[in-house]
Amino acid sequence: MTDDPFRWLEDPDHPRTQEWLADQQNELWKEMTGTDRDGWADALGETQRRTAGLPVRPPVERGPRTFRQERTQHTDHVITVELAGVRKVLVDPTRAGARGKLAGWHVDPTGILVAVQIHEAGREGGGLWLYDSITGDPVRFLPDAAPYAAVTWLGDWLAYTGGTRADHRLRALRVPDGDITELRLPIPGPVRAGLSATPDGTRLLLQVRAAAGRPAAYWLARWRDGAELDWIAVPVPLTGIADTGMDNGRLYLAGTDVIGIELAALEAGRPVLPEQVLGAQDGSTIGLVRALRGPDGRTALLLLRRESTSRVVQLWDPGPPPRLTGSFRWPAAVQLGDVAPSPGRLGDAAWMLAEDPRYGAWLHRITAGDPLTMPGVEHSTLREFVSVSADGTQVPITVAEPDAGAIRTRPTLMTVYGGFGISLEPGFDLMLATWLDAGGRVAWVHARGGSERGEPWAAAGRGAGKHNTVADFRAAARHLADHGYVRAGQLTAMGVSNGGLVVASAMTSEPELFSAVVGVAPLADMLRYHLGGLGGTWLREYGDPDDPAAAGWLVTYSPLHQVRPNRRYPSVLLATGANDDRVPPWHAWKLSMALQQANTADTKVLLDHDLTSGHRGRDGLPGHLLAVHVLTLLSRATGLHAPALPASVDALSWP
Repeated sequence: MTDDPFRWLEDPDHPRTQEWLADQQNELWKEMTGTDRDGWADALGETQRRTAGLPVRPPVERGPRTFRQERTQHTDHVITVELAGVRKVLVDPTRAGARGKLAGWHVDPTGILVAVQIHEAGREGGGLWLYDSITGDPVRFLPDAAPYAAVTWLGDWLAYTGGTRADHRLRALRVPDGDITELRLPIPGPVRAGLSATPDGTRLLLQVRAAAGRPAAYWLARWRDGAELDWIAVPVPLTGIADTGMDNGRLYLAGTDVIGIELAALEAGRPVLPEQVLGAQDGSTIGLVRALRGPDGRTALLLLRRESTSRVVQLWDPGPPPRLTGSFRWPAAVQLGDVAPSPGRLGDAAWMLAEDPRYGAWLHRITAGDPLTMPGVEHSTLREFVSVSADGTQVPITVAEPDAGAIRTRPTLMTVYGGFGISLEPGFDLMLATWLDAGGRVAWVHARGGSERGEPWAAAGRGAGKHNTVADFRAAARHLADHGYVRAGQLTAMGVSNGGLVVASAMTSEPELFSAVVGVAPLADMLRYHLGGLGGTWLREYGDPDDPAAAGWLVTYSPLHQVRPNRRYPSVLLATGANDDRVPPWHAWKLSMALQQANTADTKVLLDHDLTSGHRGRDGLPGHLLAVHVLTLLSRATGLHAPALPASVDALSWP
């Protein structure tokens, strides 16, 4: 396919494009109106009610206050603050009907101020708000903060990254008087930076990455109230560092093992001999490391290891000799919170949040002196197995069942990501939880391109290897059918962003695999992906379309270029947001029109476009309606009915 008959759709302001979009929305609403839609709306509302108030990230303890980010009914997540048993909402990004989304928040050491970044109407912009946790009022706005700004507190100072997403500047705000200081970076830009500080706020650790694919470098400086920083390069004997942790005297670097570096020796210019604190274990990699102070004043290390598709939380006494004092395994997403002094007791604490696909998430507070065991909570039935890809590679799959019974055929929704070295972790989603409540199954395919099995696994799905990611997903689909998980017409697929690319590519190359496919903000035209959004920064992941060799492999899996006329395609729903800063909506628009023109089946190819959302999804009523549209499409394709509401629950009323 050398011509591009749908190029005109790349102009969202063209009258022809506007008319076409209006027709698509009219068709969507015509198809989605009916009793099935109403049933799923009520079921989704019941899931929202059931999970309202559940945590989204680990709590943060600062002084006498505890800060939480929680789910709410009908709104985006809010930040609450609790003091002496009294809880109040501190930040609500949907205030006064706004379409805001929390991008990050950081509490100062006293628990008085909270730095919050909110993205409005789907636009991933910069800026930081400072909120007073006592009054609940915003007290300062920093418009120069970069999108997803790196933030750390150093006493009365807030250090943060300014500039753009890909070209950071380092700045510090002295909170009492409002002065902002520009701090020198140790290497010239453009760079992306990460920040952290020792618990006592006396040292600043800087992580800098000058180019995609290059290992990060680390620099340390003694903090002197905004004065010029004397950066000291940190010797890094490890490759593939995943995280760092610090106590007041030592820096810990974690990859396949953990090494320690004495800060005083580094600052004094003495020869630094990094010490191996913990060795590698069975090839697993460490995603996070936290340094806790034990009851005896000794440091304990809290680790989050990745072992294929599972997460293992471990608590270690580093010794010598090292001694494992607690361990916990979970086959879904796990987060470890920041370390905070434990009020009223010896030692430091960190919160662990473990997500569950059906029941939300649960919390466990970890201290060095307490046992690390799994609480007795209700949780989903999760199974792990492998499929075999076209080249013989074994591909892990995690499956969530709606009950604990034996495996049987049932409508199944597959999902995948497979890109940018990001691990696909089963977690909680309102729509997926409602699907499970109805008796459906969810399968997460850990395809190549992610980091489930380390950097080699990510590299195998990068560049010319991206076809491996698509092959892995197709093999997993056949595995589910061949091993009795589904019968004909029961298999569906959904992907977001890079996952949407993978799902769309699998569907256009082998449409008979699926009865319905959903793509949210998918890449679709891989010969022009670099010309919009953040595509120009993704050449390492996919290859440069201007390079004939790369164009040769890109076209082999590009969904738009794999559409064939006079072919039967499954039911399709593509969702886009007008304010998507990463993947331009025209990718999905062009694919939608190509499928509509080529499809000879009596299935529908639908487009759901929202004017007030971006790449990170929809909140409030728009998010609810999109989930209802998806569930309705999957239901009509597979025959799975919306779950009946409990007799004590009234139907949900939406404006």
